Amino acid sequence: MHGILAASALALALLIGTSAVTAHESAISHVHVTNSMAPDYEWFYILWQRDIPFAEIPGVDPNLLSLDIYSMDPTMHTPPENAPVFVYVHGGGGTRGDKAWPRDLGEKPVWFPRKLGMLFVSINYRLGDAGAYPAAQQDVANAVAWVHDHIAEFGGDPDRIVLAGHSAGASLVSRVATNDSFLNNAGKDLTILKGAITIDGGGFNALSRADTPAGRASLVETYGPDRSDWEAASPLHIATRQDHYIPDWLLLHVGNFGIGQSAGGGAGGSESDAMAMAAALRSSGHKATLAELIGKDHFGSSVDIGRIDDPVTLAVQRFLAEVVGVRIAP
Repeated sequence: MHGILAASALALALLIGTSAVTAHESAISHVHVTNSMAPDYEWFYILWQRDIPFAEIPGVDPNLLSLDIYSMDPTMHTPPENAPVFVYVHGGGGTRGDKAWPRDLGEKPVWFPRKLGMLFVSINYRLGDAGAYPAAQQDVANAVAWVHDHIAEFGGDPDRIVLAGHSAGASLVSRVATNDSFLNNAGKDLTILKGAITIDGGGFNALSRADTPAGRASLVETYGPDRSDWEAASPLHIATRQDHYIPDWLLLHVGNFGIGQSAGGGAGGSESDAMAMAAALRSSGHKATLAELIGKDHFGSSVDIGRIDDPVTLAVQRFLAEVVGVRIAP
């Protein structure tokens, strides 16, 4: 496992233009990474604190219940203080993926700390059958609760947390940010989230299969025997409740293409799902911003966050300026 983590560190370093990667003994495993970014290409230093456990469950690989925190390296820069926090949930269809996978992270671990003055937190969760509803959703909520309790120790502001996810991670975020039972189970409530971002995700309407016997049987197997169980697992239905706190929302999508049918030949996302979710949120007085990422495919919708003047970068930056007050650094 340590060899895999070391390889991940090197891969991340190479991907984001690193000139040096060093680590030394500490209570938390960490790596110091030297970086530069367009357009100025001035060197700066990122502290990557790895594999921090947010929960312990017997028989579950600890890596699946851990998170990484990225910040400006306090040994080389002014330590972060009361920095807003971006919590990221990776995709992978619920069966694969990792919090440190460079192909998914892209420039996010350096862009958020360097350009937006935020802490970037990437989390893992249970996968496959072990992560079947509601396990992975509860893992995400437990990670957010841990962040709320401990992020001040790392220079973060627990009152300015934004939860975001890509693809399958967006589906997890949509449930955690609407159904308050998950955060309640972790000793928190939805008000600790100031924003939610779903990046080219879908499945917001869990009741879309309720019109056929086979669909209803699947809903019973997945969520429980009663329609109330299905609605509790359906972000679109919860979003219509007017007496229910839901954080401000940004829904990013690449257009009305099915997976594998985008204009560029890559995977695509669901415009109709994003539009329906935005309409549900707005119908009950919640704030929802909808943005189509023209020219993006499913994977670029996440990995391109942080690229200079990129549409997804600009959409995320504008949203974060509104909900947690970030400003782009010169």
